[in-house]
Amino acid sequence: MNNTLHIVAFQNPTPANYGGVIDVFYRIQALHQARVHVILHCFYYDNRDDISALQHLCQKVYMYPRQVGIKNQFSLTPYIVKSRRHPQLLKNLCQDKHPILFDGLHCCDLLHHPALKKRVKWVRMHNIEHDYYRQLAKNESNWKNKLFFSIEAYRLKRFEPIVQHAQGIFAVSLADQHYLQQKYPHVPCYHMPCFHVEQDRTEGYSDQPYLLYHGNLSVAENQNVVKYLLKNWQAKYPPLYIAGKNANAFASLVCTPNVQLFDQVEEQQLNQLIKHAKANLMLTFQPTGFKLKLINSLLLGGFCIANEQMLSGTTLHNTCLVAQNWDELTKHIAATNNANWSEKEEQIRQEALLPYSNKTHISIILSLLSTLS
Repeated sequence: MNNTLHIVAFQNPTPANYGGVIDVFYRIQALHQARVHVILHCFYYDNRDDISALQHLCQKVYMYPRQVGIKNQFSLTPYIVKSRRHPQLLKNLCQDKHPILFDGLHCCDLLHHPALKKRVKWVRMHNIEHDYYRQLAKNESNWKNKLFFSIEAYRLKRFEPIVQHAQGIFAVSLADQHYLQQKYPHVPCYHMPCFHVEQDRTEGYSDQPYLLYHGNLSVAENQNVVKYLLKNWQAKYPPLYIAGKNANAFASLVCTPNVQLFDQVEEQQLNQLIKHAKANLMLTFQPTGFKLKLINSLLLGGFCIANEQMLSGTTLHNTCLVAQNWDELTKHIAATNNANWSEKEEQIRQEALLPYSNKTHISIILSLLSTLS
């Protein structure tokens, strides 16, 4: 078994405080626990240059500054790809012959480079990126951002066939796996949902009379859900807690006293909010990729009320109360308000989450590594 793996990550995965980097960080942790030596290459920006939490998990960490700026917009290469070009990356990858995992389409610029032609290369797909950016454009109200997302969607669709140079693809959802298998049938594609922090479900759940919606509220996709909730929430409903980055930006939209905003919550506080909510509201209007916060809520909390878009591409429908409109949502809210989390529901939850465990995911990578001399 080859027990050394290069990972080229789109961002420094520490702190592991949002979906994509959580997947990267806990995958690295799982590989470390499986005694795989990780040589990590990651791009950094937004002052995320502290790698102290990675030192004991990786054999070596290389950092490359992301080249952000307007000049990288004038190209048919996607901005998220071109801004991650760095001449030292290829040199560092060529120091040995170990397999390479390109984490996200963002990092695939070198996938077809002649110097890496004989190397084993895998790609982790976080989304069908052109679909994701097209949805971002659809949900965006700022015309400049809408234009950027639309152009980037076009560029990403042109760029995506580069994955044909990989020996394997790891898809984050069943829907993405189906798409990739149909589009690139000669490249093996494996279903590998997001890695995440493992939780011990040994205590009670759903013991406080509030509903929780959480997410990165600086993202248009989540902003639209908050606006939808605040527009329809009434004083007769149970308390609604809205938590996440930029939550206070919605203060002017709060019209009832039973709505509370939690801005910039730390991980520990957010976990407690998820754990003790009577129900977690898992809503989205953008059915792309895999929503890591769904897994976190299912792992940490009790009742979850979700719509079909949130559950798209998963096998988790039986773990949630499914609501496709406001009437269905309020019926589920009323039902959970008078219910207690039962042993039967806990058993269903535990069984449903087994395929989404880090142990299941890491076995795919270990199996592939075992075939390499």
